[in-house]
Amino acid sequence: MIEQFLRVVRIGGILSSDLAVLIIVFLAFFFYGMYFGRNMLVSLILSYYPSVFLFQNFPFIDKLIFLSGNKLVVLNKVVIFLIFLI
Repeated sequence: MIEQFLRVVRIGGILSSDLAVLIIVFLAFFFYGMYFGRNMLVSLILSYYPSVFLFQNFPFIDKLIFLSGNKLVVLNKVVIFLIFLI
């Protein structure tokens, strides 16, 4: 499924997958800021840095696997990061 998405995203080399991810993240932050307001957006941005620090230094990230499979391990780590972020 992810490979199909990446094939669709690459349009003649103009739009690569990393650019698509950046656009998706920007749009997510934009709509979050429009819906909840500027103060909540600032608090989300400020909470990003401690959550990155916790995610990198948490010793049991690899042992907290609740999804199995090669591609689902990445989703597992994203969910753990979102828990730290919240």
